[in-house]
Amino acid sequence: MAGSLSDGIVAHWKMNDVSGTTVVDNIGGFNGTWTRDVSNDSVTGKIDKALYPNDANYAACGNNTAFDYNTPFSVACWVKRDVAGVKRALIGKWAAISRGWFCQFRDTNKLWFLLYHDGSHSTGMETTNTYTSTGTWVHWTFTYDGSGARTGIRIYRNASSVALTAIGQTTLSDTVQVVDPLTLATHLVGSTIFNGSLDDIRIYDRELIQDDIDLIYNGGAGTEDDGGGGGGATDSSTFFGSNF
Repeated sequence: MAGSLSDGIVAHWKMNDVSGTTVVDNIGGFNGTWTRDVSNDSVTGKIDKALYPNDANYAACGNNTAFDYNTPFSVACWVKRDVAGVKRALIGKWAAISRGWFCQFRDTNKLWFLLYHDGSHSTGMETTNTYTSTGTWVHWTFTYDGSGARTGIRIYRNASSVALTAIGQTTLSDTVQVVDPLTLATHLVGSTIFNGSLDDIRIYDRELIQDDIDLIYNGGAGTEDDGGGGGGATDSSTFFGSNF
């Protein structure tokens, strides 16, 4: 049974604040810095407004490092692609040394959720099916149970669990932490920048369950509710400190 959507929420970017270069985290701890004035890339969202990276812009949200291979966490977001068949990232915390984690469309139109220690030690899952739709809002949720095993990863499309194919090692036992910033609309600063619109991105320090995902998806209508009265009333440090 789902609890409050405030339970374990670490960051929540609603994409509704369009002044200056700040992408506001409505939980309060992890504002991002957009590469130019946010108002230039503010568009109609799934819920209120969204940001449109346009294959060129992204947000860097700080280099907090606590999520690791033995730490459960989840990412949820609304996504509208402009193009298919190209490699484009949604969110990640990744370093050029091939360490970190990210959620990314591949050029095969499959979606990855990967955790890397280095180029030889990684684990993850990709969607078995391909997804080629463009111009339509789709809700994606990525969950990880902190077990160190790729079987602890789940991906949901519009609140339904999808079939997955294993990538990399069966288990991971080395750190994936990096000091590089967590980024929205890319997995590494300036690389594989998303082409389309992103809305209502959330990170939780727990593995979301089906009931939680159903609440966020809200029958396809979406919701920006995070159980905290719309934002700053919930302090992220209550749950996980400076944690991703």
